[in-house]
Amino acid sequence: MNPNQKAWWHLGFVGMCLLVADQLPQWHKLWFVSETGHYHTSSTITVLLLLSMFLRRRPSLGLMVAWQMVQLFIIGSVLLLSFPDGNYVFGFSLLGFLRLIALGVIFFSAELNRYVRYKPTDTTSAM
Repeated sequence: MNPNQKAWWHLGFVGMCLLVADQLPQWHKLWFVSETGHYHTSSTITVLLLLSMFLRRRPSLGLMVAWQMVQLFIIGSVLLLSFPDGNYVFGFSLLGFLRLIALGVIFFSAELNRYVRYKPTDTTSAM
C-alpha cells in the first residue's frame, strides 16, 4: 500500500474517533449529564483541524494534539470529580478512550506524521 494511502486511512480513523467522541454527548445525553444539564464539545474545531491535516498544513498536527490534550484534561477533571458518586463515569471514560486512541494513532503513525509535515514541492513551476 502506498504510504500516502496509509496516511489517509490513519487520518480517516482519527477523524472517525474524534467525530464520534464529539457527537456522543448529543446521542446519549444521560451518559454525561442529568436530564436538565448540558455538555457539548466543539465539533467545528475538530472538523477544521482534521480538514487542515488532510490539506497538509504543518501547524495542524501540533494544534490537534494541543486541542486533544485540553479535551483530555477536561474529561479527566470531570472523571475525578464524578468518580466517587459513580455518575457519568461510563460516558466520559468512553470519550477519553476514543480521544486516547486518536492521539495514539497521531503519535505513532509514521506515515501520518510524514504526510502532514512534508508537503511535496511543485517541480513543474514556470521558469
